Amino acid sequence: MYPGLRADAAYGDASPSDLLATRAVLPMEAKNVFVCRLDVRKIAAARSTFAELRAGPTKDTLVLPRRGWSFHIERPPWKSNIRWVSSADAPSFAFFRNAFAELRIAEIFAHLGSMVLLSGYFVVRRSCRKSKFHADFTDTGRRAFTLMTPLMAEVAALPDCHLLCELPPAEECAAPEVRQHRYALGEAIVFGDDFVHATQTGEAPRDLVFLCFTFGHAKMTAAQWRSAEYYISEQCPIYQNPAGVLQSGR
Repeated sequence: MYPGLRADAAYGDASPSDLLATRAVLPMEAKNVFVCRLDVRKIAAARSTFAELRAGPTKDTLVLPRRGWSFHIERPPWKSNIRWVSSADAPSFAFFRNAFAELRIAEIFAHLGSMVLLSGYFVVRRSCRKSKFHADFTDTGRRAFTLMTPLMAEVAALPDCHLLCELPPAEECAAPEVRQHRYALGEAIVFGDDFVHATQTGEAPRDLVFLCFTFGHAKMTAAQWRSAEYYISEQCPIYQNPAGVLQSGR
């Protein structure tokens, strides 16, 4: 198996309540990557919302009838049954905006600058037959990030189906080192430019659901935003720019 991607030694000495109280962010052994604790009660609320989603009028939509919300399903052409479930209208985008605020993501990462939500979505998957290594963001000046946190506790017990991370080689011409980051309820991994990662192969007993955000610096340049938007618009039909204005990429 892959060795674990370890956090700073101080991480293991702090309780979840300490981390929440201080909004601590601890870098992992990889470039431009962090882990942080999140309020499990707020995560449970997001899980409840996802559980209420029902099939929509087309195969690419889900709805939450009591709220009148509509969500879009994107299925990337990977060797996996992964789906990205994101907002299809402004009211459902407000759900992700509120979750971002409730989880205090901008506060946690305030040391990186004034952070704003760019997009929100659920990642849903059960199986992965081949890992697709990729980087979400490049050329944003380390001003755009992806956050991913599981909505269910059972993911922690699985031997696979976690996240594989490519670490830069220790020596020139050496192959990158691949490590496993193990998901845990109440913990998020956050990564930015040039962080190469993939879903680990495996099959879970049932669908695993994750809450994800992309967020970035409110003062990113036009060129940095264009680079970030290229990835975000491929994943979500509705998102917002660094000024907080809703946009549609389709």
